Amino acid sequence: MFMKYSTQDIELIREYEKKRDIKYARSDGKLCKWFTFLGFVCWIWLMFTSFAYVLGRYFTINSGTDKVDNAYISIIVTSAVALLSLILYIFRLKIAFFVTNIITAVLTFIMFAGITGVDDSVTSAGSTISEYDQGYFGLKRLFYWRHGIPAVLLILLFAVIIFVKIRERRIMKKEYTAIKNNKYEPQIIAGDE
Repeated sequence: MFMKYSTQDIELIREYEKKRDIKYARSDGKLCKWFTFLGFVCWIWLMFTSFAYVLGRYFTINSGTDKVDNAYISIIVTSAVALLSLILYIFRLKIAFFVTNIITAVLTFIMFAGITGVDDSVTSAGSTISEYDQGYFGLKRLFYWRHGIPAVLLILLFAVIIFVKIRERRIMKKEYTAIKNNKYEPQIIAGDE
């Protein structure tokens, strides 16, 4: 679970918790697993819709129906975020993965929800948002389902997961210290060594 503790250490901690009836939200618990699953569904949805949209804008630019030429920047940024997220997850830097995607989701929501408040700044910030798409608060309602709501859900789910992981690490560290201070070691039977 954590690089810091060996399997034997984790077993000691779990035994310590069981004997003292200590219960708390754990990152390997059912609720946290469901939050992680739903968070990944939102992440996949956001990555897919972002790629689909920026590629669609790229093709409209290439076909000559649109003159906005900064779709290339959005393709690079979207690709970079997806690649960085995958690298962080592969190298088991999960908290960094969650934080990176929360920041990305916040920026996505701000960009697509038009929170900037200035008409042209939304198009400028979004890099790929066409005049056709602008409408409801600078954007049509479809954007809220396509990017806004999934981004907000991702932020909330990943924030809860980060909280659970950090709290779990803090509790385990405290318990491990208590175990070591009390010399809470399993009895070694002669001949087992």
